Amino acid sequence: MVKIYSKKDLVQANLSLDEVLSNIEECYRLDALGKVEVPNKIGVHPEYKNSFLHAMPASITGENSAVGLKWVSYYPGNSERGLEESRGLIILNCPKTGAMKSVMEGMYITFLRTVACAVVAAKKIVSEPKVLSLVGCGGLGTWSLRFFLHAFPSIEKVYVLSKRPESREAFVQENLADFPNVELVPSGDVANTLIESDLVVSSLPPTETPPIKQGLLKENSVFIPLDLKNSWDKNLYSDFDHVYMDNKVGFDLIIKNKTGIDLDNSKIHEIKELVSGSSFNEINKGISLVAVCGIASTDVFLSNYIFEKIKDKNLGVDFCFQRGME
Repeated sequence: MVKIYSKKDLVQANLSLDEVLSNIEECYRLDALGKVEVPNKIGVHPEYKNSFLHAMPASITGENSAVGLKWVSYYPGNSERGLEESRGLIILNCPKTGAMKSVMEGMYITFLRTVACAVVAAKKIVSEPKVLSLVGCGGLGTWSLRFFLHAFPSIEKVYVLSKRPESREAFVQENLADFPNVELVPSGDVANTLIESDLVVSSLPPTETPPIKQGLLKENSVFIPLDLKNSWDKNLYSDFDHVYMDNKVGFDLIIKNKTGIDLDNSKIHEIKELVSGSSFNEINKGISLVAVCGIASTDVFLSNYIFEKIKDKNLGVDFCFQRGME
């Protein structure tokens, strides 16, 4: 019997932000110990501009073993047609038998783990940031606000930047009541907000004119493009003193396609080593880039944790494989 869970079902796990963060940290630690198998993403790229569909399997061994696959699509511009730009499913299998045990709505978990991956890395790089800038205020922007303010109580001001004034104004109004002790400021002035910001998190769709240019980031700040490549100009890469990523092969390809140069091995680091503490003991100086490329181990590990929390509840829909040919 396989359980099929909707987002509404997954929310019933009542995950705290700390639970999400601790699971992501544990997954990175297990990866640093060699207990995670994550092949490079494979995918197809239909004719629709900038679209893709990725198949992302992963296996985690150990006490909390998990194995599964995320199947995710991205069609930028779908929102203009009243459709979701990203959709996904996560399939969990039993590590001991290979039997499928669950199919889950995938985007809720993707939002949670994406921002959590960024937060656990940032906490190892910056200690007490005061100003956060959110460049983009969609779903990832909302979760970024929640996670970063939770993880960094030192933050006093959040700039909210977007292309359209109405979107950033609406974002601020929607979140004012939940964060009364933080100044939320809508802004269209990228240059004057970023130079103040200790943390900059972007989540933009593809654009012909990236707003984050060379020379705009504050010294000793941390830049986290959750969109990976959409928000920043290729010349900005030379400003980074440290580059942290969770998929070196994948990010190397992104950098080559964007800038035409290879990664500088003298300044690149693995997030799993950063989080596990196996390589870094001090806060790094200079401007840092954190690239969450989206490794499926974090999706699968967090999904399995949620499954264990809700599997005995009266949630989801049952699906049964037919045995044999009858």
